[in-house]
Amino acid sequence: MKILTLLLFTLALQAPAQTNSLADPKELQKWIGSNKETNRAKTEERVLVVVVTIQPKAKQPFELWIKDVLYAALYKSKSEMKKAQLMTTRWLEPVRQNTDSTWTYCWIMDPVIPKTDYDILTFLKNEYGPEAGEKHWEKYLSFMAHDPLVVGLKQTGY
Repeated sequence: MKILTLLLFTLALQAPAQTNSLADPKELQKWIGSNKETNRAKTEERVLVVVVTIQPKAKQPFELWIKDVLYAALYKSKSEMKKAQLMTTRWLEPVRQNTDSTWTYCWIMDPVIPKTDYDILTFLKNEYGPEAGEKHWEKYLSFMAHDPLVVGLKQTGY
């Protein structure tokens, strides 16, 4: 599952290894200074939707992991790329449990910031160090009921 998830993220975004030098610093500042509530993809801009389905008994530990591991690191990160991405990413939680007792969550990157990398494993390793980052990633994967669905889209004019 780990390899498939990494492959899906990479293919969906077609981004090289994560680094702050991918996007132009002026471009990143434009996004950092934007208004998250009103900043949405314009016609032809890319949007990425990642849907994760969590095992029936993993809801509470998964939500704690998201808050205490992933988002804690994102908000503390010194990476201009991550600061910019936070301004265009929405995190959605389930209203109710699925009929098979799993739970479905969703990230919407709207829009995808060009020439940036959304890979979670690379980010975790950068923020927590290679060993701890890998352990956090393994924990994230342990919550999954099945492989995430990663869909790259573009905004229409409709």
